[in-house]
Amino acid sequence: MGKKGKGSSSSGGGAKKSPKCTCEHLFKCDCGNRPERPSRGHKWDPEKQEWGGKGHKQKGGSGQTSQVAKAAQTTARGNTTMEQWQKLPSALLADICKKEKRPLPKYKALNGGHSHGANNRHLFRVIVQDAKQSRRGGDHDLIFVPRSGVSNEEQAKEESALLGLLHMTPTIPHERKLPDPYKTTWLNALAAKKEMMTQKQIQIQTKANNKSSNGGINNSDNGGAGGGDKKLKASTSTSTSTSTSTSTS
Repeated sequence: MGKKGKGSSSSGGGAKKSPKCTCEHLFKCDCGNRPERPSRGHKWDPEKQEWGGKGHKQKGGSGQTSQVAKAAQTTARGNTTMEQWQKLPSALLADICKKEKRPLPKYKALNGGHSHGANNRHLFRVIVQDAKQSRRGGDHDLIFVPRSGVSNEEQAKEESALLGLLHMTPTIPHERKLPDPYKTTWLNALAAKKEMMTQKQIQIQTKANNKSSNGGINNSDNGGAGGGDKKLKASTSTSTSTSTSTSTS
């Protein structure tokens, strides 16, 4: 029995260890002592003598996950052709609200969602809620309504979103992500806003110039009138003293 136990213990404790891999390459083994590589994402760790890593994720050369190009899509309501990287104005406005920790914008069709009347127009309103308020109706909520309606329901909604973008983020080049016709509408709105600001600056400068010129004229007139009053007072006092001396004599 003792011999049997001794043999069993010697066989259990004397298990041969697998030889170490001495190859320096992280992926290839020439000595044949490495186990099979699990996937292309694993690298050989020479210290631990094992494969490490999280597996292959089909990443590109820049380290970013590769994306398969998709064909341009067309929206159902407005028939707007959109590339994979483009977004509608409503999507851009939603991204900005998330960034500013605001609730998502609320849209409402002012004509009940149906076109009616002789012009057959749609009109939408969008409300951008204040980030500090828990419900709509606060003093700092932003409400945007286009001046006139359009014949397309999608376009009516997206134009109200464009007004929000124009007010909240006029300096961001949204034209880089907007599809046509919203890209053209955005650029035209920026040009109109810039022209309006230029006209306001001209009007302010003109009023300032007119005010300064009118102020100079009024000052000169007041100065002449003041000199006349002084002369009148001097002549009055002289005549009074003359009459007093005559009566004394």
